[in-house]
Amino acid sequence: MPFLVIASFFFGAWTSIVLHESSHALAGHLANLQIREFRVGLGPTVLNTRLLGVDIRVGTIPIAGRVRTFPQLFYSKSANLLLVAAGPAMDVVWLVVLLGAMSIHQDSQLAGSILAPAVIFQIMMVIGNVFPHSPGSTASGHPTICWLSGRLSRKNTIRARCSDRTI
Repeated sequence: MPFLVIASFFFGAWTSIVLHESSHALAGHLANLQIREFRVGLGPTVLNTRLLGVDIRVGTIPIAGRVRTFPQLFYSKSANLLLVAAGPAMDVVWLVVLLGAMSIHQDSQLAGSILAPAVIFQIMMVIGNVFPHSPGSTASGHPTICWLSGRLSRKNTIRARCSDRTI
């Protein structure tokens, strides 16, 4: 049974990351943004291919992913909002689906041991993406990317426009 729980957590993590990043890519495509890269997983790349003009990369560790667009001077605010909001929206939808599956199979110990790790990972995804400034969201040490006044800041700091002071 412990192997089943570990395998479920791993499979749940991969499923969650792929759904999250796929929703970003689909939203970007629907908003006519040019998708440059679709990556799921960190660490060494095990799959690197190009499909429909998009670099697709799969890493070994199912912790994170990214969808990058080609840089342009002007993307509409609604297109950016759709691109950014699609991932967390999918996280919430997938969590509801997993919780629904758990409630349907609440009497089955096997289903519970398979679904519980996936639900736990999905709750962590929702908290980390819906509340991006929570204490656990920057624990990975990766920079927090913020859109501010049309400028992308790749540092762990946010600079206010009204002063030179770092907030």
